[in-house]
Order: sequence, then C-alpha cells, then structure tokens
Amino acid sequence: MDKDNSGLLEYDEVAALLLQLGAASSKRKVKTIFREMTAETPYGTKAGVSFEDFAQWWSRHQAIS
Repeated sequence: MDKDNSGLLEYDEVAALLLQLGAASSKRKVKTIFREMTAETPYGTKAGVSFEDFAQWWSRHQAIS
C-alpha cells in the first residue's frame, strides 16, 4: 500500500488499492473518490490520505453498498 513509506497513501497508491478492492473501475471514479477522501483531511489532495482516512472512507462505502 504505502510503497514509499511516507505514512500517507498518495493518489497512485490509493488508485491501486481501489482498483484491487473493486471499489473503482475507472480513472474518473478513482479521482472522484480520492477528492472525497481528501476533502476533510489536513493533508490536502496533493499529499494523500492516511490509512485511517482510507479505512473510514471504506467503512462508510461498505455500509452504503
């Protein structure tokens, strides 16, 4: 997941994870989800999301599905 050990999941890492989990099937969907994940983080869209941010999004997504 965090290939560069930065402590954050950058866009490419999130994209790969979303595709592996089947949560996104297109680049457009990945961009939409990434913007949603980063909307309320202190890191912003350029830095990425923490694993906790991803896990919270995943929990909400699974509850809706």
